Amino acid sequence: MVPGNKPAMRKANLLLPLLLTACGSLPVAPVGPPPPANLAAAATPRAYSAREAVETVVAALSRQAAGGGLARQDLPLRFRASENNAVDWLPQGEAFARQMADIERARRFVIVHNFIISDTITGRRMAGALVAAARRGVRVALTYDTFGTSVYGGGADKIVREMREAGVQVAANSLLKFQRMEHQKIALIDSESGPIYYTGGQGWDDKYSGWGAVPAWNDGAFRVLGDAATQQLCFELWQLAERGVAVVPPGLDGSRAAEHLMRTYFGGGGGSPGRKRVTPLNNLTWDMRPVSDELYRRIDDPGVREIRVAMPYVTDPVALSKLRAAVRRNVSVLFLIPGKSDAEPSQIVTVDAAAGMAREAGPHTAVQVRSWETPETGPAMAHQKFVVFIRSRAGSGRVLDGAVVGGSHNLTAVEGRSGEENNDILVEDAEFAGRMSGLFDRQFQQSAVVPLPGVAMAGIAKIVGTLLRPVM
Repeated sequence: MVPGNKPAMRKANLLLPLLLTACGSLPVAPVGPPPPANLAAAATPRAYSAREAVETVVAALSRQAAGGGLARQDLPLRFRASENNAVDWLPQGEAFARQMADIERARRFVIVHNFIISDTITGRRMAGALVAAARRGVRVALTYDTFGTSVYGGGADKIVREMREAGVQVAANSLLKFQRMEHQKIALIDSESGPIYYTGGQGWDDKYSGWGAVPAWNDGAFRVLGDAATQQLCFELWQLAERGVAVVPPGLDGSRAAEHLMRTYFGGGGGSPGRKRVTPLNNLTWDMRPVSDELYRRIDDPGVREIRVAMPYVTDPVALSKLRAAVRRNVSVLFLIPGKSDAEPSQIVTVDAAAGMAREAGPHTAVQVRSWETPETGPAMAHQKFVVFIRSRAGSGRVLDGAVVGGSHNLTAVEGRSGEENNDILVEDAEFAGRMSGLFDRQFQQSAVVPLPGVAMAGIAKIVGTLLRPVM
């Protein structure tokens, strides 16, 4: 598909429910948390510190190198918060430029998972950075989603072939193999200070970077350095090994495999690059969904006074129900949604859900909804994905107690119950919550007020939501 081809995009959106259902990518669980409480409790894995995650993954992958198998119950999925992290939010092309600079400095490994690969300026530059790293001896692995690439990207065959020829280990995730969609857009890159972790909403396409002729979407990525990045690296190494990507060279087993893993992936770093409290969150299956669980828990928190939702799609009935309950507790809820969406059905339901919540709450409510636009482009796509939770402020407005959840996860029904794999972070830090709140507020002020939907549009939204909820 040609990037920016709106007729083709609309056709893809209409075909999406049929494709997903036919390919069996969706879980059979109902919308919302799984009903059997004992099953949910049994499925909740332990929470790992960075040290525990490294020990577990090195032992498991060493056993695999010696001919053993991987036991899913030992997968380090849930993590303890760590206090020694540095976190930044990088917008659009700045995120890609910083990521490529980090890749250029890498000497041991680079791991990338992305939903979208395309033969565009952005795709070629990112692929070129991986090729250059592989040619200077860096161990480079890339996995991409064939559905996301074919529908939202395009022309990936050439650059994928070039990466493989240069020594990049490339794996393709496919619905035709009955694999869940890999919706993540992440990178893990070694540095002298330890692994660097990127996560956000950006595919390898010019609309995410603003480098081509296509108008840039409002998007970006979080950059994390510290124990949280080490924890995420453990999760991703396991994911690679489970997909058949060699994280240990052939011929190494037992202690030699463990030595290689420690030297290649965990040999750098140390110290404390920052003071932010960060927890990696990874949705994997319908009963392993820490991102959804954390968002629901934060919305339910009786101490929260303000919630700022920057999301392209808000269709998750569980989250919406909890947000309505928060409004009834007099919580201020602000939505920043797209002014022009790439998915018309989701846009209809999102506008109705957010603006409808304001209508239900009455004229004096603190619920406000605005759609992204710029003076240059007018109404435009907002694709950033984060939610800011504020518990208290000083008289000056400075945030005293707040948190941010953000990454690649959308507030949709299918992602809420983890029909897609996503990676977010939880940052429990007043300064960072204030920074992201300020970013949100600046964007919110320049955006357009969304009118309350009329009865006819609300009715259409309900029909669309009912028909497409299994895949929306």
